[in-house]
Amino acid sequence: MKIINYSKIIFWKYKVIFITSLLMFFVNLWWLSLIILFYVVIHNLYKKQRCKIHNILLRKCIHLFGTIIFLLSLFILCRLFVFDLFYIPSDSMEGVLYEKDIILVNKLSYGPKTINANPYTRTLDRRSEQIIKRLSGFSTIQRNDVVVFRFFKKNDFFVKRCVAIAGDSLYIKDGIVYVNGQIIKDSNQIKHKYLLDVKNKKAFQIIVNELGIVKSNESRKDNQYWANLSLEEIMKLSPFLNSFHKVKAKKTVKKKLFPKSISQEWTIDDYGVVFIPKQGYKMELNTENFRIYKGLIAKYEGAKINRIKNGFSVDGVRMTHYTFKQDYYFMMGDNRCNSYDSRFTGFIPKEKIVGKVSCVFFSNKDNQFQWGRIGKGV
Repeated sequence: MKIINYSKIIFWKYKVIFITSLLMFFVNLWWLSLIILFYVVIHNLYKKQRCKIHNILLRKCIHLFGTIIFLLSLFILCRLFVFDLFYIPSDSMEGVLYEKDIILVNKLSYGPKTINANPYTRTLDRRSEQIIKRLSGFSTIQRNDVVVFRFFKKNDFFVKRCVAIAGDSLYIKDGIVYVNGQIIKDSNQIKHKYLLDVKNKKAFQIIVNELGIVKSNESRKDNQYWANLSLEEIMKLSPFLNSFHKVKAKKTVKKKLFPKSISQEWTIDDYGVVFIPKQGYKMELNTENFRIYKGLIAKYEGAKINRIKNGFSVDGVRMTHYTFKQDYYFMMGDNRCNSYDSRFTGFIPKEKIVGKVSCVFFSNKDNQFQWGRIGKGV
């Protein structure tokens, strides 16, 4: 009969724990390694105390209770510090994320911050939230990351794509995004509004139904349609089209844009130029900057800027410059013509970022369970 060497097993178990904790330090997750070591210490103390109990039945009951407490606390800590689940209520990221998807959000990427363990999954809609100090993460927010963040007014959670980071300048011309003067190339999933001139209405309707594309607002001409489409969808529809062209946004939405003081000159397809504030950046206080950044500084920086005679004041003190206290980001939805994003809400401060979207956890696209989308990255 083979004898199991338990001492060797215990040795390797602690060796793995030690190496894991050490790796956490190297990837800037020192706080996570402390949590792991704390759990190990508590577990060892618990085992020693349990062994002192001579009543077998009582010892088994305590073991069962201890196991339940351990698993429950592990689940709660993972939800608070490691990952979270969110429900997608809209089509603003359609092409990558669909309405009714449940997404897995990685909090370790940028460092965990929010606490709200009450619901099993939180919807990207109005929810109360308790705040703690942000812990360190193993990466920083990058352009093209799909992130979840909280909007200050309604306490809503949003999921959008980060198109510009702190220190960038951004403008949009004819629906094309420029960051630091360079064109940001759209992926095949980015949707724009198109006017389609179709060859055969019946054949076109069949392919549209097969692809699950929603055409809308039939035009005055019998064979023309409006639709929000990605480049990938346009390529699939092209054999059934005489022509197609991108449609620029009408100026009827201009009053809703950020910043309201100068948005009368902009649309969602012709927007900016704007500078995305960076922590430590010293900005000159002039009329244009006052109009753009006054609200942001009041909401997120805790400072009050006023226009005074021959200049500006910050918290009652005459100043010629203002230094930003944190980083900000510019977010946009992939469904560009149907997304409530930074073009309307303004810049998103780092303190409002929840985490990076890792993958689709559950998908019920078109009211049908989608096996092929489970675990799909974004």
